[in-house]
Amino acid sequence: MQALRSPRVRGLLVCILALVFGLFPLLARWDKASTAPATAAARTPSPGEGIHDTLQKANGSGIRVRYRADGLAVVGQPFAVTLYFDAVTDPAATLRLSVDAGLQMSMSESEVALSLGASELALTVVPSAGGLAYLNVFTNQFGAGGVTSIPVQTGDAVPKLPARGELKPGRGDEAPVISFRVP
Repeated sequence: MQALRSPRVRGLLVCILALVFGLFPLLARWDKASTAPATAAARTPSPGEGIHDTLQKANGSGIRVRYRADGLAVVGQPFAVTLYFDAVTDPAATLRLSVDAGLQMSMSESEVALSLGASELALTVVPSAGGLAYLNVFTNQFGAGGVTSIPVQTGDAVPKLPARGELKPGRGDEAPVISFRVP
């Protein structure tokens, strides 16, 4: 009992409990995804077909989002983007799309229901200016949400970050943060 009074031991115990309880929902979702039937309407494309994987957070919706966007977009010209969704196990799973300033989207619906298993959605964006903008994909399943930002590069200008950012002090005992202004 004396050992539990140490901040180091309490911190370690909190980390272990968070890891254990954080993995249970993930494992439950993984088990459901591995036993869910895939729909025949959508085939799962292989990575060699120009499909880009996106990162997933462990505590996100659990829906795997991939995309295909070939080449560079041209100002004022339609640019095709195809979204691929896997591991949809909730019949009430939804998808919401938004675009950054400088892009217009062909879809007018704000929220779309996703099919169980695997599915795909083809849409068109039209850039109104050169540079880098994002198509934002929000997924929701079993009350958990996830977001993926898909880059749409218009023109061949490579976005540049400033050489150095501003060092801001952390709150309390947090480490300092380097803040960059995104052009």
